[in-house]
Amino acid sequence: MIPTALWIAAWTCSAFEPPELVGRFQDLAIDEASGLTFQASGAGFWTHNDSGDAAHLYALDLEGKPLGMIELEDTLAIDFEDLSAGPCGDERCLYVGDIGDNAARRDAITVYRLIEPEPPGPGQTLTERPERLILSYPDGPTDAEGLAVDPRTGDVLIISKNRDEPTSAVYRLAASAWERSAPVVLERLGQIAWQGEGLAAQATAAEIDPTGTHLFVQTYTQGQRIKLERTQGVIDRLGEREPFTPWSLGQCEAMTISLDGAALWFTCESSPAPLARARCLSQPSPPTTQPTPPEGCSNCHQFPASIWGALAIIALRRRSKGVQGRRRSI
Repeated sequence: MIPTALWIAAWTCSAFEPPELVGRFQDLAIDEASGLTFQASGAGFWTHNDSGDAAHLYALDLEGKPLGMIELEDTLAIDFEDLSAGPCGDERCLYVGDIGDNAARRDAITVYRLIEPEPPGPGQTLTERPERLILSYPDGPTDAEGLAVDPRTGDVLIISKNRDEPTSAVYRLAASAWERSAPVVLERLGQIAWQGEGLAAQATAAEIDPTGTHLFVQTYTQGQRIKLERTQGVIDRLGEREPFTPWSLGQCEAMTISLDGAALWFTCESSPAPLARARCLSQPSPPTTQPTPPEGCSNCHQFPASIWGALAIIALRRRSKGVQGRRRSI
């Protein structure tokens, strides 16, 4: 069993550097990378292809070397568009969004989830049967390419890709919906306005930072960091927004955030797929007392204040030793 990520190991970065290329995926079967999330260990990523591949998830280390594949049993991959990880009860799950709909004609979409396994290893395949939920939108069929999981509650946010105007709608799937296993109508939370038009205004990826305070959404050329407002621990509206710079050299449709919140990572649809990183501009200061868990953080692990400083130091040492991937010449 892989436990839920430790909330005390994460911190909120106020600003990120522009991204830089640090590597490439070495598994050439990944030629349309459309989702990206960190493994629970922090030692690598999970990704998947866009439409055209079977229902596969690929594991890679921080340098892009393959660590095996998961085959999702009894799963039809119509248009996998994004991938995230977060709590599901007392476990940590991978959530896969079969949410693509270029023509906005699908009456229903599907989100899959499975308890996160260990990567099977280079050249190895692991077969897993995921849970699934059939979803629909309150305002009719919608194309979407962004999916993010709330690390505090397990709620899922889905962000639309509007090809007709420079806006994206944000919808919420409550974690409790998995208990019913029946078709669910998503709840609309709000709207994101983009600058420009065309590709510059089409949302392609999303992620929530490990503290659950901000939603990051990118288009092909721009990004927004959006404060998440809560009532009784549940995200119910979108707050202040500020820009960030995504990796935009190519058809880039996947991003994630490191488990400590200290870096944004990006990849794109190409072969070999690029791996880019935007590091935080600042360093955290280890607190001297045990912090209070975030509101709604029901699955978070708490530790004595005496070991808080040690954990923070370990996180910083891992970063300084290259746990987020060393720079490579391309």
